[in-house]
Amino acid sequence: MIPPVRVVRYAGPMEHAGMFGSVSRRGVMVLVAALMAFGSGCDGGDEDGATTTTTHGHEGVCEGETRGDHYSAGMEVPSTSGAHTLRLQQASPAPPVKGENTWTFVITDDTGAGVTGATVTVTPRMPDHGHGSPQPPTVSETGEAGEFQASAIDFSMAGYWEVTIAAALATGETESFVLGFCVEG
Repeated sequence: MIPPVRVVRYAGPMEHAGMFGSVSRRGVMVLVAALMAFGSGCDGGDEDGATTTTTHGHEGVCEGETRGDHYSAGMEVPSTSGAHTLRLQQASPAPPVKGENTWTFVITDDTGAGVTGATVTVTPRMPDHGHGSPQPPTVSETGEAGEFQASAIDFSMAGYWEVTIAAALATGETESFVLGFCVEG
């Protein structure tokens, strides 16, 4: 006995039988035309017809950022305990930017005298991304009481950074200062 022959229709390259049934070439063309017409309505203009510009990438990454400090030479930040003050004497470049930065700062006690014999570390961290700088900054005393210079503070990308400056004081106490800056790139 010869088995029955079953005839199967070939669905060409522009047809597909799926959950929406058969999609024809004409259906695809109508869909493409509709999407193109919809997309052409987006001209980047606003309500009064003026053209607007959208910036992509890192330009203007700090626009609207409300956290942190606004840099100014001589700005002061209290320690987390409130017993000491850090005065950011100078930043180069100023304000801080993406890339390597150098800061000169003074740590004073509650009488305004510069602390001596402190070991200081500087730790930049980008909290929104969960990472720090590729290499730790180098910190050295300048020779003036309580004055330190931190070099190679590497803000490796544009955005909001928090910099913790920890001072292990000669008294055995540790004081921390936190500065927050949004850096452009």
